[in-house]
Amino acid sequence: MEFIKLCVVIKEKVLVFSQYIDPLKLIMKHLVNWFKWTEGEEVLYMHGKLEQKQRQTLINEFNDPKSKAKRQAISRAYRIGQKRIVYTYHLVAKGTPEGPKYCKQAQKDRISELVFACSSRPDKGKEKIAEAVTEDKVLDIWLYA
Repeated sequence: MEFIKLCVVIKEKVLVFSQYIDPLKLIMKHLVNWFKWTEGEEVLYMHGKLEQKQRQTLINEFNDPKSKAKRQAISRAYRIGQKRIVYTYHLVAKGTPEGPKYCKQAQKDRISELVFACSSRPDKGKEKIAEAVTEDKVLDIWLYA
């Protein structure tokens, strides 16, 4: 919640994504209690079971410059035409299944970045790939992630 307090001070919006509904409900409850925010105004809760019309209403509310949610802005998501810098933080709770998943995905991302960065320079970098990325390591990460 300290992170959200900082965002409030600099008048930015925050989007919280989760693969699970319960953590989102808990965060929403805390936002309502700690900041005295109201669901549907400063707190917009979107999930996969919403009908398309309800979802679009929430998206419009989030993007409306005159809305209360906008005035209470605490972060901004990247979208086409975005002029401001977007910061993304991936928070993972200790002892949850998300921790190991996130670590595996981070390994995949690092290897992909290394392979593609080095392969774009045909004259240099191939030795680096061979040293840093063994075939066994790549297969292990892709097969067992």
